[in-house]
Amino acid sequence: MSQKLNLGDLIEIDRRGYQHWAIYVGDGYVVHLVSADGSRPNTSFSLSASTKKALVKKQRLSEVTEGNKWRVKNKHDNKYSPKSRQEIVQSALQMVGKKIDYNVVTMNFEHFANNLRYGRYECDQVIRGAGILGAVGTVLAATAAFGFGVMRSLGRQ
Repeated sequence: MSQKLNLGDLIEIDRRGYQHWAIYVGDGYVVHLVSADGSRPNTSFSLSASTKKALVKKQRLSEVTEGNKWRVKNKHDNKYSPKSRQEIVQSALQMVGKKIDYNVVTMNFEHFANNLRYGRYECDQVIRGAGILGAVGTVLAATAAFGFGVMRSLGRQ
C-alpha cells in the first residue's frame, strides 16, 4: 500500500480481530507498542492476557504491517487539535525502549497512539466494544423481563 505519509500521522494496521496503531516518525519508520515479552497477540485481548507490560518500539512500517493493509487515519483531527508534528515525533522517539503498563481497556495500542498525537487516551475499539456489550445487555435484560412477565402471568391463571 502506498500513501503519502506525514510526520506524526496515525497509522491504522488491520490485524486479525483488531486494528494495530502506530505513529509515523519519518524515513519509513513508526513507533508503536509490542508485548514486552515478545509475544504477538492474536486478538486485541490476548496481549492483555499474556502480559501487563508493553514495550515501545521503533520499526520500519513494512515490518510492522507484516503484509496487512494499513492506512493513515488521523481520525480525531476534526474533534481535537493535534500536537505539532515535531512534538508528536519527539515524544514518540523519547518513549522508544521504555516498558509501560498495558491494559486492553485503558492503555492499549490505540490509546498510546492517540495520546502521542492528541494528548488524549482514547480508543474507539474499546468504545465500540462497550456499546456492543451494552446493547447485548439491554437485549438480555428485556428478554429476562419478558420471560419473567410471561411466567408471572402463567402463574396467575
